[in-house]
Amino acid sequence: MRAFISIDIPDEIKTSIIELQHNIPKQLRISTVGIEKLHITMMFFPNLDDKEISYLSSNFSSFRFNKFNISLAGVGLFTPKVPRVLYIKVLSDDNRLYKLYEEIHSAVSAGNIKFDDKRFVPHLTIGRIKSHVNRIKFLDAIRQFEDYKFGSFTCNEFKIKESVFTATSTEYHDLFTKKLD
Repeated sequence: MRAFISIDIPDEIKTSIIELQHNIPKQLRISTVGIEKLHITMMFFPNLDDKEISYLSSNFSSFRFNKFNISLAGVGLFTPKVPRVLYIKVLSDDNRLYKLYEEIHSAVSAGNIKFDDKRFVPHLTIGRIKSHVNRIKFLDAIRQFEDYKFGSFTCNEFKIKESVFTATSTEYHDLFTKKLD
């Protein structure tokens, strides 16, 4: 099954993200991420089986990691010359998010579990650009949010979620939740 490890975004922060999504002109043809699907992806698994989920759940259950603060501020683009993904930048105290990723990475690697091993770039995807857009107009439309502070929250858990394709979209289902200390 397709699955990922993620950190959910609290509802109180989602309202400022909706504001950004509504301020993107329709002619820019961006497909925004539904408010119920907003999350920070820590790691993606293209094909995770039940045995591997059990291994990760067991391993993460004994995992010790303290809560930490996350801030969402500013926007960015992946592949800026030909924009494809619009995201909000994610920052954490003392690089705690990177440290959590390293702990997760170690556990997954020790279990010989296959995952998408792209360089970890903390971000919150808020939109995907489906077709060629006028880059200048797009940058102008998001410029007001370059330094915008969307909010901060305490990261007190992470989850393993299943991603299921449906006829019209994708659905996410929680498989495991690890509370942080």
